[in-house]
Amino acid sequence: MQAQKTVTAYALGPFVVHLRERVLYRMGLPVDIHARLFDILRCLVLHGDRLVTKDTLVHEVWDGSPIGDNNIAQHVHMVRQALGDVARPHRYIETVHGRGYRLIIEPRPVGETIPGLRDGLNSSAVVARTLAVELVSNAAFFRKIGTPAALDSAALLCRQALEVEPGCAEAHAAIAAAEILRAASYFARPREAFVLARRHAEQALELDARCGRAHVAMAAVALFDDRSPAQAHHHLDAATATSPQLPEASVMRILVFAAQGRLDDARAAALEATGTYTASGMVATYAAFAAYLSGDFRAAVTALNHLRIFSGGAAFATYLLGLTRLAQADYAAAEDLFHHLLAGRIAAVPAYEKFRVRATAALAYIAARNGSQDDARALARDVQRSTPGSPIALVLARAGLGEKRALVTALERARDERDPWFPFLAYDPLFEEFRNDREFQAIVCR
Repeated sequence: MQAQKTVTAYALGPFVVHLRERVLYRMGLPVDIHARLFDILRCLVLHGDRLVTKDTLVHEVWDGSPIGDNNIAQHVHMVRQALGDVARPHRYIETVHGRGYRLIIEPRPVGETIPGLRDGLNSSAVVARTLAVELVSNAAFFRKIGTPAALDSAALLCRQALEVEPGCAEAHAAIAAAEILRAASYFARPREAFVLARRHAEQALELDARCGRAHVAMAAVALFDDRSPAQAHHHLDAATATSPQLPEASVMRILVFAAQGRLDDARAAALEATGTYTASGMVATYAAFAAYLSGDFRAAVTALNHLRIFSGGAAFATYLLGLTRLAQADYAAAEDLFHHLLAGRIAAVPAYEKFRVRATAALAYIAARNGSQDDARALARDVQRSTPGSPIALVLARAGLGEKRALVTALERARDERDPWFPFLAYDPLFEEFRNDREFQAIVCR
């Protein structure tokens, strides 16, 4: 008779943290770890991928006894040693400087009876399953880097995971997530990327209907490809029911509300998400995006300036701050930000090329609004010739020039190619002057 499953153990990549037995396993074999170090790992695991402050560690691990930051750091370093996570960049435990620590990947609950921990430790099934989990864990690291080469590596690792464990739902979900990032960054044509994302997300759900990340991927496909916010909400509800601590689900919830024009709901979802994922730059950036769409430019500027300081000038934060300055008609500040993108100072970050193209379009917009029509048209031509192209970038350039026919053509292309920015155009402050234009509305609200 199969033992009833209870959450007393968590999988973390190739590791299993067994809370009741107080044992750390790797591929079914116990790992030597001191009791205090296990307590630290237990504390991190029970917080999922949320920030664990130093005060929380002191309270839960040292029972409130006075202990210095250096002592805590030394103990966390020894936990990393037990996990083989000493080399940088770390794969399992992230240091949030001045605040605490968090797990980079979310621990996955497993049952009380864990196959392979007692009987058949060297069975091929256990080894295959654990190897697949480790490959998917490594893929998550590359997916966070987000460059084209890193996404290729992530997809390759997931395919290798499926070769050793064909029933690995998380591998299919991870491939779907990589394809969605390709579409969002215009590393691939969005329509083609969304087809692949849908295929792998559906395969993941066939294998495991409770796979939260597959539901999040399906929500993205529903919003950006199917234009069905209702279906996106359905998948997000399923994701949070089975995996309540997925920051990407919170981000998608913000975006779905924004695409529906439910901007107050988007702001409320953003407030809840930033309160839950206090250390997530991704969540904070999309919360700022919700503030931008709702016209709260002060809140957007404050958040984005903070993100640019602490994330080394991330491309999306820089671009979004530039758009916010444009919406405020502060053309000098916006121009400086867009030139910062074009200068290539942050060329190694994810989606840099897409934002370089969009920065060029924004400069065309500024040039046109400043009366430099020839410069604006030259920049618009650069956008049109760019590879990868961005229909939404061309829409912005045409809007600045006031070229109605060319603007409509670019809008139709953005809609047909499933440009991920398209669902938000109806509420983008930069296109406020077109909100009463019937042709514009007929395309963006179709």
